Amino acid sequence: MKVSAIVAEYNPFHNGHKFHIEETKRRTGCDCVVAVMSGNFVQRGEPALFNKWHRAEAAVRSGVDLVIELPAAYSCAGAEFFAKGAVRILNRLGCVDHLSFGAEETSLDTLKNIAGMLAFEGKEISDSIKKYMNEGISYAAARSKAVAGSGPAGYAEIISKPNNILAVEYLKQLILSGSSIEPLVIERKHAGYYEESPEESFAGAGKLRDILRDSGEIESILDYIPDECFELYKDKHMCFSEDMFELIVYKIISESPERLAEIDSVVEGLENRAGKAVMEAIDQESLIDLIKSKRYSRTSIQRMLVRILLGIKSSDMEAFEECEASYARVLAFSEAGARLIRKLKKQDELKAQIITNINREKIEDPVLNRMLRLDILASDIYDLICYSKTGVHSDHRMKPFKK
Repeated sequence: MKVSAIVAEYNPFHNGHKFHIEETKRRTGCDCVVAVMSGNFVQRGEPALFNKWHRAEAAVRSGVDLVIELPAAYSCAGAEFFAKGAVRILNRLGCVDHLSFGAEETSLDTLKNIAGMLAFEGKEISDSIKKYMNEGISYAAARSKAVAGSGPAGYAEIISKPNNILAVEYLKQLILSGSSIEPLVIERKHAGYYEESPEESFAGAGKLRDILRDSGEIESILDYIPDECFELYKDKHMCFSEDMFELIVYKIISESPERLAEIDSVVEGLENRAGKAVMEAIDQESLIDLIKSKRYSRTSIQRMLVRILLGIKSSDMEAFEECEASYARVLAFSEAGARLIRKLKKQDELKAQIITNINREKIEDPVLNRMLRLDILASDIYDLICYSKTGVHSDHRMKPFKK
């Protein structure tokens, strides 16, 4: 069975995503498309618009064969760890032939060159990154300037675009892990992340979320999503970052600065900035504005706040990084996906345990158990944010969707 993989958030699933899946199938001739998808909290440090079960079902109804959850510890992390978590799962499945991703840059060789520079970061680049960060700018901006100073003209602009950033990180992780998975870059179809092309019914996910935030009606994006998604999302609850505000404030005021400092990404006194900010903030936007700085961007602060909410500690991430095993939590699958699951479960030395029912299939490794408990907690907190009660879509109640 020939398998291609996609790393995605589908937040929400739209026509551009369907194009990507169809183009991946056309160009690889694969029998099965596996998507590693963020769970209920996404890479920008926000709750997903729709919960992971609805988004996974939308993906399978629209052409994906198997949806695996990217653990919360990685799904709400920066690009490097987001990519690392996804590529690690795909490597440990041991069945993936291609990793397909969208990017603004169409030259795979160019993206590989940048990824190689960062994977084997020489003294010149590392010194430049440190120098720029000492000047008070963010890591991402410092890295972009360092790459610009060490590589051909144009590299800085390439690595500044959101999908190129992730593409380079996927390639870097493939390089560092010595992976046999072949990368495939597919040019994004017309609209960028926050843009739309009304005449061709394409819009970026960010633009669609903005439209839905303003309208509150799924009908407002009808032209930009597959018919299957409209029927699925109709009358479903939508969740936005501002809905987290009260819970985040509670979490911050209920913890000591010392405990907050144990949270991953809470560094250089950010625990104190957060503690002061919650005393003045009136909503999520003002809270972020009060904490962010030239060095710590809005998005990095959003991710930090989610990690505080979920209680993801630096010690957790260290343990996760050292763990040599993984699990692959199944959220949805087609008939082809079911065949792949059966094939994987028959392997004697599978490094990624396939989980379709957390009530029956137990994880022995205590580190992986901690990772899974964070996923379960993320679902419960998401329900609390979205429905004002837990258990609505509890991981202990929900079953993978089968097409």
